[in-house]
Amino acid sequence: MPSATPSPERRSEHTIYDLPIEAFLGNDSGVLIESSIQTLKHREDGGTSTEHEGHLYTWQLFAALLGALLYISKMLVQLLVLALILREAANFGCLEIQSRWVPTSLPPRLCQPIFSMYTSTTSDWPTMKTRALGISHRASILTAKWVSTMEDLLEALFNKGENAGFHEVEIRIVLGLTTPSPPPSWWSIQGPLNPDSPVEFDQRSAFDMLADPPVFGQCWKFPGHSAHVGIQLRKPASIASILLAYPRPEQLSRSTLQHLPKRFQVWGHPAKATSRVADCQKDSDKTKRLSEFITSEELPPSILRDDVVCLLLEGQLSTERLDARHIFPVRSPGRVRQAYDVVVFEVLSNWGAASTWVYHLAIHTEVQ
Repeated sequence: MPSATPSPERRSEHTIYDLPIEAFLGNDSGVLIESSIQTLKHREDGGTSTEHEGHLYTWQLFAALLGALLYISKMLVQLLVLALILREAANFGCLEIQSRWVPTSLPPRLCQPIFSMYTSTTSDWPTMKTRALGISHRASILTAKWVSTMEDLLEALFNKGENAGFHEVEIRIVLGLTTPSPPPSWWSIQGPLNPDSPVEFDQRSAFDMLADPPVFGQCWKFPGHSAHVGIQLRKPASIASILLAYPRPEQLSRSTLQHLPKRFQVWGHPAKATSRVADCQKDSDKTKRLSEFITSEELPPSILRDDVVCLLLEGQLSTERLDARHIFPVRSPGRVRQAYDVVVFEVLSNWGAASTWVYHLAIHTEVQ
């Protein structure tokens, strides 16, 4: 009796993620979840275990549905913009006709619906157009943010196992643990001939790292290749991974990529005072005094100058990957994961530029 299990060649021949991603995402959105698809393909080439195949097919179907929804949302936004263009053209034509009217005559039939809403050529039309374009822009941002979050979820699931997930925690920047702005000088003239002028660097630009998805030009900028930023979690949590993201590669030139961070470290401040002498202190290379990062007195009340922070992660950001969102798993220094309330992100080097740009950083905790 022939076996019901298909041969590896037959199964690979019908695998959905061997197809071009444009087959189910559309030509203009194929790169949005490319990292997850590439991860799946790499796992199959290395021999995906049989017990995970059902979960992989489920997530492949989900990815296809996600791409279809994204494509539909983009089409709706484009239709809205097209409607605005047509309405503006009609309004312009009617205004030209109105300028040639005899005062006692009536407007043409085509213009009656418009002039019933706008009886004069005042600022009503520009106001409506501005609001409509604002709604369109906001819809695009929300769509991109939703897709970015789902992309991170897919990558975390495929990289860490079927029972793993993440939850992005709410964070805020701690200026007291952030490298201060360089002092301005009289020769510091900002312009195209001096793009790395100290005038351009501001400590408060670190708040731009909270924006997701990242926008080109809106980032934490600092001179040189090393600096650090303090981050406070809204609630103490056990950290599972760190996300670093930057604008899509097609938006960045080779010279721009040199400004991205290369090597970095992440330090965690244990939330409980009793755990501040935890396992991480057994290795002096994996601990630092918080005083090494303090730059001002703008500190959360839960931390002290002599507190110890533990090394949670040493990583390197790659600029060669096609995707622009990188997840770095965090391994707890002790046997049991402990909660942290403050994190210090320390940049050690960049890719050779005179200044460094950090776009988006997020902290993930495990879903219990």
